[in-house]
Amino acid sequence: MALEKHNKRDENLSILEFLEEAQMLIRGGFWYWDISKPAIEYSNQVFNHLGFKLKNSYTSIAKVFQLIHPNDRNLVEIAVKDLIDGKAESKEIEFRAKIEDGSWKAFLVRAAIASKDNNGKPKVIVGSIIDISHQKELLQKIELSERRLKKTQRIAHIGSWESKPLEGSDYWSKETYKIFGFKKGSVKPSIQLIAPYINSDDLLALNKKFDDIKRSTDRNLFNSIFRYIGPDQVEKNLQITVEVDRDIANNLVKWHGVVYDITTNIKYERKLKEDKENLMSLVKNLPAMVYAIDHNNSIVFWNKACENITGYKSKEIIGNENALKLLYPDTELRKKVKKQLGNTSSSLSTWEYRLTTKTGEQKDIAWTAFNDYVKVEGWNAVAIGYDLTPQKINERIQQDYQYKLEALAQTATDLIGLPISESIYHYVGTQLEKFCPTVIHVVVSFESEKNVINIEGIYGLDMKAWSNLLEILGWNPIGRRFHISEYALEFLTKHEPSRINKPLYELSDGQISSAAARSIEKFLRIRDIFINGFLKENICYGGVISIILENSIAIDLSIIEGIVNQASAALNRKDLENKLMLAKEKAEVSDKQKSAFLANMSHEIRTPMNAIIGFSQLLALPNLSDEKKNQFIEIINNKGNNLVKLINDIIDTSKVESGHLTIVFAPCNLNNLLKYLQKFYNKEKIFQKREEIDIKIVVPDGCDSLDLVTDEGRLEQILTNLIGNALKYTERGVIEFGYSLDNNQITFFVKDTGVGIDPQMQTMIFERFRQVEDVTDKRFGGTGLGLSISKGIVNLLGGSIWVESKLGVGTTFYFTLPLQIYQNVDINKELRVIEGKEHRPDWRNKVILIAEDEEVNYIFIKEILSLTGAIILWAKDGSQAVDLVNKIKKIDLVLMDIKMPVMNGYAASMEIRQINPKLPIIAQTAYAFIEDRQKAEAAGCNDYLTKPINKNELYTILEKYLGS
Repeated sequence: MALEKHNKRDENLSILEFLEEAQMLIRGGFWYWDISKPAIEYSNQVFNHLGFKLKNSYTSIAKVFQLIHPNDRNLVEIAVKDLIDGKAESKEIEFRAKIEDGSWKAFLVRAAIASKDNNGKPKVIVGSIIDISHQKELLQKIELSERRLKKTQRIAHIGSWESKPLEGSDYWSKETYKIFGFKKGSVKPSIQLIAPYINSDDLLALNKKFDDIKRSTDRNLFNSIFRYIGPDQVEKNLQITVEVDRDIANNLVKWHGVVYDITTNIKYERKLKEDKENLMSLVKNLPAMVYAIDHNNSIVFWNKACENITGYKSKEIIGNENALKLLYPDTELRKKVKKQLGNTSSSLSTWEYRLTTKTGEQKDIAWTAFNDYVKVEGWNAVAIGYDLTPQKINERIQQDYQYKLEALAQTATDLIGLPISESIYHYVGTQLEKFCPTVIHVVVSFESEKNVINIEGIYGLDMKAWSNLLEILGWNPIGRRFHISEYALEFLTKHEPSRINKPLYELSDGQISSAAARSIEKFLRIRDIFINGFLKENICYGGVISIILENSIAIDLSIIEGIVNQASAALNRKDLENKLMLAKEKAEVSDKQKSAFLANMSHEIRTPMNAIIGFSQLLALPNLSDEKKNQFIEIINNKGNNLVKLINDIIDTSKVESGHLTIVFAPCNLNNLLKYLQKFYNKEKIFQKREEIDIKIVVPDGCDSLDLVTDEGRLEQILTNLIGNALKYTERGVIEFGYSLDNNQITFFVKDTGVGIDPQMQTMIFERFRQVEDVTDKRFGGTGLGLSISKGIVNLLGGSIWVESKLGVGTTFYFTLPLQIYQNVDINKELRVIEGKEHRPDWRNKVILIAEDEEVNYIFIKEILSLTGAIILWAKDGSQAVDLVNKIKKIDLVLMDIKMPVMNGYAASMEIRQINPKLPIIAQTAYAFIEDRQKAEAAGCNDYLTKPINKNELYTILEKYLGS
């Protein structure tokens, strides 16, 4: 028995020794578990992984589970149970375990059944444990790098791709799908997929590059730019980078690379190129000589003036190492020129040397070279030169050229920093007076809309000469506005100075008398007149009239032209700034008006709603007298009508803005309309507590019966707005309204003795949301839409509207309409009345189907129609309405709501038209726009009612189809 135990122990030792040797090789820990025993035996490496000191190599399975992370514990327990139960021969699992310092490490455990008992059940389980924390950290870093890469690709519009032709697999990143215009997962990625979307010319070039890299084993990389219009129809410029991987035998095994969306870059490059070309064109065509050198002092730019003056074409100079030798054959002189060019790093470098032309002629050229602000690629310095040869006899010409340089430099600098409040015209005049002192400069502004010039200033005259000029003219020309002749305007709109070949009298188009013009010419001794316009982007802002005198020294007109051109750009910039400022102010005013309108609208809605809800509650009080009930009902009706008018005003404003306001011309008995409005407002003034106001109609004699062809409803709407305003702003006195006839037009007026309108507000009150009062200090109410709507309607009717008012005295609104009188009239046409005997039709044998999903609306319509004796059916949606029409043949009319669940009114109407084409269908809806009425008619509705429904209007429309 003792020997058997000893052998068993030796067997265990041999296993442990084997495990110790194995863990040294694999750098992992091993463990051994006899299932019949509670303890598990570990190698030293396991304890080292966990950070525990080696005290006891035995521990229980329960203690093992305690070390495992709670989120992983169940997974490990299941794996162990599967091994114990013999459901699995081996298991491999990753989990986290707590080490001695309390932190968590990731481990990979592999376990297998080592031996089984006689019954085939697991007896011994062995396994290995490897610390994979480092691998997990690396994996997390890789995932983080991938996320950063994807984010970078998304931001930079760069997508990655690869293709393995031998495996038939392709990969696109998410950004690649986006760049090519495909939704990720919608297509199988491949280079062939995008071929139909590539510009045909670019596709040929791209395919050639692919073919070249296939054939050549020396080339493994290329780039290509192509135009692309993907399935999303977005035009793009793309750049693709292609790289190939080859095997040992140089066989191509993988294509991969990136694709860039360079559309924005291309646009910027084109814009930069265009700006550069414009700049180069400007510099190339400048009347001054301009050339540029690089860092090696080689000439890289040579403009037309250089070609014209020297005789050397640009192709003979640019890139020619001996260019300076051609221009300056003298060695010493050439050294001086090179030295001057080398001095541009510190400041402007100026010199004047004799240049030798292609024909051998010597010319004196004054040069100025600089490198500050030179931003053209490849340019190190720029030299600007002027030919002084013709003026060399006059030493002062040198100063004039220096003045020119200073003028252009100073003008350019000053104009950039010129305060907005300072006049550019005045600045130009002072600059011209400074740099061309012997010339008289008349600076004018130009109003193109009125074809008018304004004399902003006259420069170049001393006080004595100016006094004499004023004495000859008899008036001060500065600030005067003149209509400009077509002859002068033609020169004002030219880019370069133009000589005027007409005398002063003809130039002024007779605005200066002939005697005064001759006296001025004699007094000033005028030799020439030039006009140079302030012209930018085909917009003329005015110009300079330069008067050359007989005693004027030689003038270089390019000085004037340069200053005028710089001023033109400044005027254009200032014009744009003013327009932007006006647009900003207009937007701010509009925003403020809308905010005020919304605040006011809240007040205008809540005020009548307060009365409607409040007096509705009072109607429920017990023991309420009939007089009180009628009073409360009248208030509720009145406030309800106010709400309807408010909604109609908002709708009409939208219609006027969109051009969808409907105008229907028909004969209208004008006097009946005015009498109707007089009766209505005689009642309304009592309700508004304006009993002290006398409302009068004023019409011309002999116009007792005048039928005007117009839109009666819209005319009534205008008059209602104007009379309603008059009643609102007049506490006592008189309101008169009527019309007068004048040739081919009729002029309406509404006059009151109210508070009047401030003159500053009279031009604004016809704008949307505008009112005389401030929103927060309102005494009279209103939305500020009525006059805007009235103006829109008047314009549509072919007329105009205006106001005359005086504060504290009163206001009169006028509007005109074309006078079109309808001759075939019935002079006994009945006058509309506000009150009268209630009309109630008899429909006792009629069946009316009400399609309405709102029960409250149904109850309201049912109560009205029940008074007529009609049989009422109710459908709660469009589908029920169609079913009822299909089942019940004796339905005489359908009242169809539009917005309903299951099936809307449009669909239901079309279905009913298929069942019974002759059945009258009346649309009744809260939709109130003209397009809504058109949709209802298109769906098959015979007529249209707008909510809230008026009882009399409902009866009137239904009588057309059911009789009375």
